[in-house]
Amino acid sequence: MKRLLLLACFSPALFASPSADNLYIGAVTGFSYYEHFTFPLTFGLTVGYQHPLTPNYSLAIEVEGTEVGNGGYFKNWKYIDYQTYSWGLNVKPKYHFHIGHKPSYVAGIAGIHKMKETRSMRGDSGEYQKFKDYSMAGLAGFEIGSRMTDKLDLIASIKYRRTTLFDENNNYLSYNFGIQYNF
Repeated sequence: MKRLLLLACFSPALFASPSADNLYIGAVTGFSYYEHFTFPLTFGLTVGYQHPLTPNYSLAIEVEGTEVGNGGYFKNWKYIDYQTYSWGLNVKPKYHFHIGHKPSYVAGIAGIHKMKETRSMRGDSGEYQKFKDYSMAGLAGFEIGSRMTDKLDLIASIKYRRTTLFDENNNYLSYNFGIQYNF
């Protein structure tokens, strides 16, 4: 009997908050800092599932796809257009609290992503050249969110990605703002 009572006391189901256990989709926009000193707009989508661990903690696992940057820069007196995409899997441990009567959270983000960058430029003879490279990247970040309506959260995040593309070490720092719909 004592074992059953002890097991019941530590069961995650007893700590589950109905608003914390959910499937969600999200959309974000913002801008990125890129090694080549541009600040392109970013756009991203997420689909995830959040599971409560205790009354104040939950764990979210999500799939994310993001256009990290779309811009241009000069290198060796040539103008280079680029587009960078990132897609992968994130894990987000969340701490839940209330601001006034609104449920809110802070979360750390860790992920593994596949990144693709396409670079386009004019060659020496004037022809247009296009190059693509793919690489794995680590992602680390921080997110805050607050419940605006019964199903809608307002979120803000900072995400850092590091990878090697075109034999260059590339760092991407993204600042995002968006919404998340909870089913």
